[in-house]
Amino acid sequence: MSYSVSASRELDVTNDRWDNTLMLTVGFALGSGEHQPYSTTTVQKSSSGHSSLQEGVSGTLGKDNNFSYGMNANRSDSQGASGSTNMGGNASYTFPGNWKLQVENCLDGYHLNIAHKGFIEITRRRIARAGAAYKGPDIEAMFGVDLKTGSFGLKNGHALFFTENPAPQFRPLWPQREQLAARLGAGRAKWLLQYGRNLTIFPNVQCTDNAVIGQFRVLRPLATALTEMDIYCWVPVGEPPAARRQRLRQYEDFFNISSTGTPDDVGAYRNCQEGLQARAVDWLHGHGRGLGAMVRGANDYARELGIEPETSSAGPLNMSDETLFHANYRQWLRLMKEGQRRALDAGEIG
Repeated sequence: MSYSVSASRELDVTNDRWDNTLMLTVGFALGSGEHQPYSTTTVQKSSSGHSSLQEGVSGTLGKDNNFSYGMNANRSDSQGASGSTNMGGNASYTFPGNWKLQVENCLDGYHLNIAHKGFIEITRRRIARAGAAYKGPDIEAMFGVDLKTGSFGLKNGHALFFTENPAPQFRPLWPQREQLAARLGAGRAKWLLQYGRNLTIFPNVQCTDNAVIGQFRVLRPLATALTEMDIYCWVPVGEPPAARRQRLRQYEDFFNISSTGTPDDVGAYRNCQEGLQARAVDWLHGHGRGLGAMVRGANDYARELGIEPETSSAGPLNMSDETLFHANYRQWLRLMKEGQRRALDAGEIG
């Protein structure tokens, strides 16, 4: 257990008044063992009538503590005014692979039914058990041969993958579809509900919004074969409680560090990193799938959205498009060459 007490005094020059603040912080472990969470409570009170209470819990998981998480809540009150409550959380983990493996993972549309077979089987059993009462995504239905898919290669290495959603009525925003259409227009509302999207903002920010719910990811390369990733569940402001509850439960189900999906991906990164060490052939990656469907500039999907990508691609789901990787690697190669040129000009390398 640890604690600290501090006091401060500040002058409010506007009102010519001193404000005295007292703060107490107490921290202690919640249990015993290697991975026990740690709780921190901070209470603050000022002579002006402002008070706040903040509670946080953090911890690590995994054999090498490569998963970390944190949750916090804050309540503040001011004399003569209503108070406010804020809640938040964070999770991060590391995986033994190059950061570009995660960039590809977010954009490829063909790894789900291979890497996440366990999640698909769990979903199948849930549907069989619940029948018409089932309220989650039907992952197997996402691989229907009639579904449409496509991608956009954007400037500066950014890229977006999209696929048709076979059951948009399971999305938390579905009950608000009429309001969305009135506010955003029918075209954009259709894209919100009837298509899943994975966006990479090169080099290290990703946003997914698909049948499994939305997530933000921030990548940090720590070494050639070690990457740290912070993950966040994003939610609309003012979302109805029932929709928020559905969104968080589905996020925990697949994306969270203790979920069914993230451990699958971490295992895939490890296997790919090991496999890419092979030297028996000159190259292992072709990234040629979908070239026959790719066009320069905008296609009908891009024009519907009002965007101007450098390349566009569209076709059946089994096309397994890889052309959207090209934007990432062109930008990566351009930046690497530019860095090499600057280093040569500065005499830093021979």
